[in-house]
Amino acid sequence: MKLNELQAKYLMNLIRTVPAVFSGSSSNESFDEIATDATRANKIISGKVRNPIPVAEQAIDSSPESMSRVSLDLDFNIPILALTLFNDNTASIGQDALSRFSLNDMGIKFEMKRNGDFKSDLHIKSFVVQDIRETKDNRFSYIIPEVSPTDYQFMASAISTRNGDASDFDINLAIDSPKVILAFDYLIALQSYLNVALFQDQSSHVHDHALATIDEVVEEDDDTQTLSPSVTNYSYKVNVVDPSVILLADPHKDDSEAIVFKIGQCILDTKSATSFNVKDVGMFLCKMNTFDTNRLRIIDDFSLNFLMDSRGSTSTHFLSKIEMSVQYLLMRLSLRDIKLALEVFNRASVMYYGNSENTVSATDDVASVEEFGKKLGKYAPSIISSITPSTPNRSRKNSMKPEILVKAENLTVNIEGLRLVLIGDVHELPVLDMEVKPFEFVAKNWSTDLEAHTTIKSLANVFNYSTSLWEPLLDPWSFSLHVSKTASPRESLAIDVVSRDSAEFTLTSRTVALLSNISSLLTEEVELKPRDEDAPYRIVNETGYDLKIWIDDADLEAESRNQLTTLKNNEETLWSFEDWRQVRETLDVDNNLNFIGVEMIDSEYDIIRKVSLKSEGNEVFMLTPALSDGYHNRLNCEIRLGEDKVKNVILKSTITVHNYTETAIQFGAGNYMGTFVVDRQINVPAGGRRAVPIDYVYNGKFSIRPDTTNQIFGWSRSKSLGKAVVIDFDWKSMSQNDMVLECPRSENGRARNYFFRAHAQFDSSEAFNRVYPHMTINISPPLEIHNLLPFDLQWSIFQSGKKRSTELLKKNETCFNHTTDMNSPAVLKVVVIGSKYGMSAPALIIDPLDPDEVSRNLVVESEDGQKLQLGIRYHNDPRSGLKISIYCPYLIVNRTGRDLFMSDGKTTLVSVG
Repeated sequence: MKLNELQAKYLMNLIRTVPAVFSGSSSNESFDEIATDATRANKIISGKVRNPIPVAEQAIDSSPESMSRVSLDLDFNIPILALTLFNDNTASIGQDALSRFSLNDMGIKFEMKRNGDFKSDLHIKSFVVQDIRETKDNRFSYIIPEVSPTDYQFMASAISTRNGDASDFDINLAIDSPKVILAFDYLIALQSYLNVALFQDQSSHVHDHALATIDEVVEEDDDTQTLSPSVTNYSYKVNVVDPSVILLADPHKDDSEAIVFKIGQCILDTKSATSFNVKDVGMFLCKMNTFDTNRLRIIDDFSLNFLMDSRGSTSTHFLSKIEMSVQYLLMRLSLRDIKLALEVFNRASVMYYGNSENTVSATDDVASVEEFGKKLGKYAPSIISSITPSTPNRSRKNSMKPEILVKAENLTVNIEGLRLVLIGDVHELPVLDMEVKPFEFVAKNWSTDLEAHTTIKSLANVFNYSTSLWEPLLDPWSFSLHVSKTASPRESLAIDVVSRDSAEFTLTSRTVALLSNISSLLTEEVELKPRDEDAPYRIVNETGYDLKIWIDDADLEAESRNQLTTLKNNEETLWSFEDWRQVRETLDVDNNLNFIGVEMIDSEYDIIRKVSLKSEGNEVFMLTPALSDGYHNRLNCEIRLGEDKVKNVILKSTITVHNYTETAIQFGAGNYMGTFVVDRQINVPAGGRRAVPIDYVYNGKFSIRPDTTNQIFGWSRSKSLGKAVVIDFDWKSMSQNDMVLECPRSENGRARNYFFRAHAQFDSSEAFNRVYPHMTINISPPLEIHNLLPFDLQWSIFQSGKKRSTELLKKNETCFNHTTDMNSPAVLKVVVIGSKYGMSAPALIIDPLDPDEVSRNLVVESEDGQKLQLGIRYHNDPRSGLKISIYCPYLIVNRTGRDLFMSDGKTTLVSVG
């Protein structure tokens, strides 16, 4: 069969209008026949006429042997029964195929006996739904694919037997492995088809309402009569094995991600009581090209049992008993899963509303039945009165409610626990863990006076990335919930929440930042990295040696080292102790696996074991054996948590060089006597950090030079700050003095020298620093000038025997000066650009002999003799060097619209409004 929208619409209208023809609405039927039928109907309703039993039926042999004979035996088979839908044919029949529905290898067996007993069997090999559109984005054409090539997918049986005035009707249905693949573009196209095909106009609704109302009246009349009642007991059993629903994220990709909801087995049975049992309910995320091998669970498999026993219940006796039990429910939701679901539904919403605008409205084709109702109303008032929306007799009957004699409704729900774990956006580690302990919910008499109560114990934990441990967010807290509803004398609803325990929340700055980050990731358009692109750790090698690292969870003598990795010097690698899929499954990290072993390749040092990567901080390991001078070098393991929630593990020496300048520097190290020779060179980017090689920490000498291209400078000479004495640049000298590093030019250029300032940052109270260095050497510019004026300014620095350095500095900006020698006095002059003031008087800003005697003001004078004192603020930062801020003590803004004259007794200023 092939149908387009118009054909389906006409067919549905025909189905709705044919019953009206046979019910007497035809204009060709005579008025007398209508009147006669209406009169007979009234007599039948009032019980005055009984249908006589035909003589032929009285003569039938009713012996058991005769009644058990088969009167009808039917065996029907068809290889395939298919329906093809065509869309976009609202004006004419076209050939735009939409979908194909097919029942394959369908067979029906039906056997009826003379006493009316029958049994029927139905089997269907498979039910297949196919997307056959020529132009589509869906790569998965089979919406409901064929599952098994050998077994029957659908099997059903119906058995009806009589026992006196009662009869039993049993239905059994078994469905094996139904699978539905949902692609939204196909569903939207199918909905567009149905919107036209199943459109029902208003007159059809009126007719259906009239027929339904007549049926209701007939049912009410039947209830009031006791003419040979015949009771039929219906029971059915439905068994569905391994159903699944697959929601595609991107149907036009063969490797599209998909959210799969599946059930192991579902059984519905109404034989005596209604029972509903569901086993192995779960949800997982996968890719369609690795459907069976690569799955990420969202909801762990759980089972649900439901039992409802309403035997003996009537309109006056409420005897329902409901029992329900739910196994422990664990749900894992990652931020990627949530964003994926939001993207899928947003895409579906856009497609849905875009399709709604193009939906074609159906036309009105059904005739009205009002005229027939008027004619019939004269002779069948008991029937036609039910067509009228308001029926006084019926309303009066409905208002007489029976009195409830027995109230015994009971509901018991046992839930073995709930747990929701939110998984972060980085390396699939958990973020938030919320749990509800097992509880029982009890309710009774919900149809009349409701009483319900339960007690819930909940808790919440948050994962600390810094320590790799769970920390409490909400301590275990119990509360009780009681709900009551009364119907008389006045309907009321009361909800009480009671707790005798205090709810204790623990919030830290990391917790707030973590929750805020989660919120921003869900609300903002942030591109998430693939799941396997990041790892919990990033190990960086700055030891000066190539390294071998492994998970230190086995004996040292073991031949195989778990996850053995070679890491070259000045390189990094991502590291994880467990596969992220395993972490997602267990929802925890194994703290016993937080150790690595380290071996320095081609060195004389022994293996370092049990290097912990658990928490942030520094841990120093002594290397063995001792060197020829009798000292031991050290390995420093520094762990810092990055903004991306990845722990940066830096294996290095105990001396780190931090470059606070705007220029990359070259750091040279060597063991020498007399003339300096660079053995190892380290490039430190602007703002970056690098470690000195381990072998050059204790006896090494250091030197630096700028990595510039406009002018080349040589290796630096080191002098003590404030003394101008040349000393060695090593850890011992750095622990006692700040240094001025002077790099001479290697070629002719604008600057004769390039200066740096070096400062050692270490813990002086640590006794270890007296025998072996553990410090950070901060390299900074010698001078930093900050312009806080509302004008640009031109500054100049003068030093004896050196060329003047000058530069334009815009307002509210900072410049770094590398041409000023901090061991030589320096004078500063400025010109405020765009003002009436000329060059300032000289101000002493550097005095190595007496640093406290520097100038605090800069005096500028205008042509008319008015003087202005600008302030100079000094800030000596161990990290960034000496910072000078030039500012104006007072700033007056004239917004009066008038010229103002201001005077302090010595100086008069004019402000133009």
